[in-house]
Amino acid sequence: MAAVVFLQAAVPSMHPAASFVSLPLLTVVYLGARLRRSVVAMLLGAVIGWLHDGLTGEPIGVYGTVYVCVSCFVSFASVRLKVSVAAVMGACVAAAYVLHELLLWIVHDALLGRTEGFDPALSGALAALHLGLALILFPLADRLVEKL
Repeated sequence: MAAVVFLQAAVPSMHPAASFVSLPLLTVVYLGARLRRSVVAMLLGAVIGWLHDGLTGEPIGVYGTVYVCVSCFVSFASVRLKVSVAAVMGACVAAAYVLHELLLWIVHDALLGRTEGFDPALSGALAALHLGLALILFPLADRLVEKL
């Protein structure tokens, strides 16, 4: 988990286009969908979020709060839906990304007083990007887990 957060902090400095991809969010979504236990998923989301806060310079708790909410949503959805189907998992990832962006906007605007706008078109495009990455990375992670 910590490696994903460190990778998220280091890679955009080498390649600016990589800043559009949220590896910690994909990790939270993957763990939330595979664990199917909301309390464990929320705790892991909080830990990943706090690590992300520490490395990005955000006030501690911003990403932690957002990732807890996203992991709760994904773990709830994974119990109700068959996330082993790629289309369902893709829809979950896209919805989780949009929820992530909405919650970040709310936290930044309401709690921190930053006036950042929410761009639905950009969020939709990035949700599609994360959906594609999830469809590639999640089966690879499943294979890795099976081998361990």
